[in-house]
Amino acid sequence: MRLPVSQFVLIEVPLGGELCRVGYDLFDVVVAPLSLFDLWVQPHVRCCVRQLADPECVDIQCVDFQLRSSPAVQRLRLNERVRFAVTTRFSCEGPPGAEGIRSTTHLQAEVAPPVPFSYLPDGVLTSVGEAAVHAALANLQGTFVRSLARDYARWATNAGYRAERLRWAKQSDEAVGSGASTPPLSGLIL
Repeated sequence: MRLPVSQFVLIEVPLGGELCRVGYDLFDVVVAPLSLFDLWVQPHVRCCVRQLADPECVDIQCVDFQLRSSPAVQRLRLNERVRFAVTTRFSCEGPPGAEGIRSTTHLQAEVAPPVPFSYLPDGVLTSVGEAAVHAALANLQGTFVRSLARDYARWATNAGYRAERLRWAKQSDEAVGSGASTPPLSGLIL
């Protein structure tokens, strides 16, 4: 939980998603497209990531959410029909020597379903939506936590890796300070 926020961008995003640092504590998360035949949607989430001292944890809050999509889905105007708020907190818990990372997420999504979905009972739409969001969050968070654990294990045992991470974090801070997003990771020993 003490990893500098600037280095979170080096943590793996599952299924070909992307993570880009765009400000001191702002990150863009691009989830891999979800597709069915020629229809697809791709969530883009801007998050504010903060380290908190009491309790020691990392707090991630969605500050903007957009759906990019195929032309057929765009005609449904989903961005105008979806309100999405999510906060995730990662913390270390457990007895000394056997700590684990705990993830707690609070999510609120409001959707005004377009035709023909608006004809389905609310209970059906809610159940399907909740199942899809739960599966996506479990995948994203599980991959993130496993990647964070692997990264820490490497960082704790490899001085060259720690030095490379610091070099990259400095470049990232300089890029963000000049108004650019994170520099490419070329040359980073991952």
